[in-house]
Amino acid sequence: MDSEPTARRPTLPLEDERRIIKLARRGERDAWLELVTWHQRALYRLAYALTRTPDDAAQITREALLRGWQSLQQLPEGQRVLPWLIRVVRGLAIALARRRAGTPEAQRILDEVVAASAHVNVETVGLLEAFIALETDDQIAIACRLLEDMPYGDIEAAIQTPPGSAMRRLSLARVALEGGSPQRGESVA
Repeated sequence: MDSEPTARRPTLPLEDERRIIKLARRGERDAWLELVTWHQRALYRLAYALTRTPDDAAQITREALLRGWQSLQQLPEGQRVLPWLIRVVRGLAIALARRRAGTPEAQRILDEVVAASAHVNVETVGLLEAFIALETDDQIAIACRLLEDMPYGDIEAAIQTPPGSAMRRLSLARVALEGGSPQRGESVA
């Protein structure tokens, strides 16, 4: 897994995904590996957006995929795998951030991010700071829509928000990215 941007893959057709899930639930490892092939890059890109380090993103992605395989029977019938796995990535990223809060490791990561962005223009740094200030679910919604071109319904499933609310949430998050409000701690939903 790498952090280099690549062209988006087309979405796995729902009928095919359901067939593959059914096989994976029966314990067919190759079926699970096919799902991994389809979704690993999207999960990594989201984990990277949340952690901002390749090693953490890779570890979170591996852990999310392992947990997905171990608890595939808990995936609600008819639900797509990617939004479900995104919730796992979200939980792992939040847990990591909480463990590291106020530690030397957190400062080291921040220093690395700052050093890596030294060559980036002021607008990009401002956008990154605005993205960091968003609530985690808003970061996930933006990343899923812009990086993965995920449908609104799948975004709503990923962040567990009511049907029909993703478009409004994204709109408000974009306002915050452009320098408006809401800020961290304020709800955009």
